[in-house]
Amino acid sequence: MNDSGIYEGIDFMANDGSTYERYWYPDTKEVIYLLNGQYSKFTGTIYLTEDAKNAIQGFKNGRSRYLIYLDDRLVYTSDEIKPGSLPCEFSIDVTNAYKMKIVHQWDHTGYSGFYNSTDGASSTPIGNPALWK
Repeated sequence: MNDSGIYEGIDFMANDGSTYERYWYPDTKEVIYLLNGQYSKFTGTIYLTEDAKNAIQGFKNGRSRYLIYLDDRLVYTSDEIKPGSLPCEFSIDVTNAYKMKIVHQWDHTGYSGFYNSTDGASSTPIGNPALWK
């Protein structure tokens, strides 16, 4: 893992057979990166790992999603990732943003509602995350 929290060099396989050389998932409920207006976009692919294709963290109704905030304003909410979900690419304009906050949310029942958590995050990482100048 590098200083940005990105795991590198270990191919992580998605449930559709694609692999990612770099992947990221939070070790805390939210992660903040200081961008200082130096970047133009943030890209990646949110995916379900091969070993979680039928149940996330052992929950067949488990689901997770990511929220991305720029300067404390919600700018992106991912689709729900649940067993059987296919990878979802995203590209977010971060031009002139000072800070970016990434929040992972989890619901183990499928109906009780999302809450901020690291549960399920390792089963639904962001593949090949990149900040572009």
